[in-house]
Amino acid sequence: FFTSFEVDLKVIRLRDPLLITMRSPEIYDRHKVQENCFLALLFLSEMRSAKRLSVVVRNSLFPTPYMLTNLESKYGESVSIKDMDGVEEVKKIRNTRKNSMLVPDDITYITDGKEKISNNQRDHEKTVRKAATDSFNPKYLRCRKNRKDKNYLAQQQILRKASLEQAQTRMRERDE
Repeated sequence: FFTSFEVDLKVIRLRDPLLITMRSPEIYDRHKVQENCFLALLFLSEMRSAKRLSVVVRNSLFPTPYMLTNLESKYGESVSIKDMDGVEEVKKIRNTRKNSMLVPDDITYITDGKEKISNNQRDHEKTVRKAATDSFNPKYLRCRKNRKDKNYLAQQQILRKASLEQAQTRMRERDE
C-alpha cells in the first residue's frame, strides 16, 4: 500500500501545527486545496484524537500515499536531519590555516545543551535554547525500584474462594 514511499517511512513536516491548519477556512475551499489534501488533513486529525488504534483501522483513517504527497506539496516544509533522527548532528569545522583540512583541536562538540568550539586561539560557548532529551530520570528509577507490584491474580483467587464459600453456605442454609 505504501510501497510508493519504498521501505523507509515518509517523514512530512507541516509548516504550521495540524490543529492550526485544520482551523483555517481555506482548507474547505476546493479551489485552493484539493480534496485529497483535505482528506489527508482530516484523517490525520482524526488519528490524533483516536484513543485506540483499532478505531483508526475500523474507520480506515490511514491516508493514501497520493493524499500524503498532496499534503506535503501544499503544507509541507523541508525535513532536517534533526527531524528524522531526533538529534542534531555533530558538526566539524575546518581549520582556517592553508594546507590543513582538519586539526584535531578544531572540532565543534555539542554537550549538555551547550555547543563548544575548541580552537587553539579561542574558546567560546554558545547556549542552545532547547532542553536535552535524555531517557534518564533518577527520581522515576528510584520510585520504580521501590515500587511494590500488586499480585492481582492472588487477590482474584482469594475473592473467588470467598465467593465460593459464601455460595456453599447459602445453599446449605437454603436446603435446611
